[in-house]
Amino acid sequence: MKLVFYADGNTEVGDRLLQKIQDQVSASVVQAYRSFDDFQQGLVGRGWKPNAAILLASNTTELKRIITLGKLLTDTRVLLVLPDRRKETVAAGHRLRPRYISYADDGFEDVVAVVKQILKRLPTHEA
Repeated sequence: MKLVFYADGNTEVGDRLLQKIQDQVSASVVQAYRSFDDFQQGLVGRGWKPNAAILLASNTTELKRIITLGKLLTDTRVLLVLPDRRKETVAAGHRLRPRYISYADDGFEDVVAVVKQILKRLPTHEA
């Protein structure tokens, strides 16, 4: 597996982002998690690290929950989608040391482009 995707299962924004990614990237490359508990168990229980994680925080509470998993995402390319552009939200998001930050009100073409670039840069045996 190469990419993990996390967004709360009840968000239209999460559905839209996942669909855009799946339209451009092979389904076998993306492991989607739509609940926080499943995402956490996926990171802890598998014993491997994904090449990249696309994380959508639907609100600041969700962002704080995601931040608690920061140590599990060390050495993982994090693409973070924040719920708003407030200074406090952006500062909190940087605690995950993301490679890229986008926002929930964007069209996500930028996120898909970054995902494609990450996959291109992986060694052939990993892609």
